[in-house]
Parts: sequence; structure tokens; C-alpha cells
Amino acid sequence: MSDIIIPNSRTPVQIGEKQRVCVLTHIDTGRILCFCLDDAFASTFVDAGYIKHELHHANEYDLWAKRLREQSKRENEAEDYAYLEKENRTRQRLRQQLKDRLNHLSEGASREAVASALHCLDFMETKRKRYREESFMVNEAFEQSADVGEVLVDKIMKPKAK
Repeated sequence: MSDIIIPNSRTPVQIGEKQRVCVLTHIDTGRILCFCLDDAFASTFVDAGYIKHELHHANEYDLWAKRLREQSKRENEAEDYAYLEKENRTRQRLRQQLKDRLNHLSEGASREAVASALHCLDFMETKRKRYREESFMVNEAFEQSADVGEVLVDKIMKPKAK
């Protein structure tokens, strides 16, 4: 017989007193500021216009983590949209100049350089969007194994086959 206790799946798992955390949300906007330990420091934010939500169960933590991810995704989408709108005219002119130059060049190093520049522009835009979409809690983070610069050089040096 084993000493392992398997909790009933319908019973929420309670967070221990020493590990108890809370979520701070803005009183007017409802925006989540952060997760923090449920201590005296967190209580100081209550006077500064934040609501402290104490988390007692693991499912509450999961629920708030999901809300934080959704909030982060919405904010990132808004930032990306504003950035793309601001830079769109310049980027489109640059793209058009590269395409025009590519049409007038014959084979050779110049054509490869322009094709690589066009590919680099595309890659940087998609890489930026993908990077912005990755949102996670600190305890869900992972170690990055590849250097972003190396990945970029690899992608630039090997233009897409069309």
C-alpha cells in the first residue's frame, strides 16, 4: 500500500500559507498589474488604487494567469497595430524600391543582395510579430537555446525559394 494521497479531482487544491499569492488589478480599468506574494508589501498597493485578489486555490491561480495572458495578447496586438500603422508608409516604399530594383537586375551578386534585403525585411516583420505573441508567466518561462542573431543570419543568407 502506498502513502501517496490522490486528491479528489472535484476538490480544488489549496495553496499553502507560505506560497499564498495575490493578484493586483487597477480599481478603474480592471487591468492586471501583477502577481505577487500576499504580504504587507502587496497591501500597500491597495491604497494606491489597486484591488488585491487573494488566491487560495490552484484553479484560481490558473484562471488569473489565463486572464493575464489574454490581457497581454490584447495589449501586444494594439502595440503592433500602432507600430505597423506608423511605419507602414516607409516600409511599403522600401519594399517597392527593392522589388523595382530586383526586376531591373540580372543575375549576380547585386540581385542576390537585393533579394536578401527583401527577405530580411519580411523575416524581421514576421519575427517581431511572433516574438510579441509569446506571453507567459515567469514560472512558465523557458531557456532560449538559439541566439536570435544567429537565427536571423541563417534566415537572411538562405532566401526563400519561390
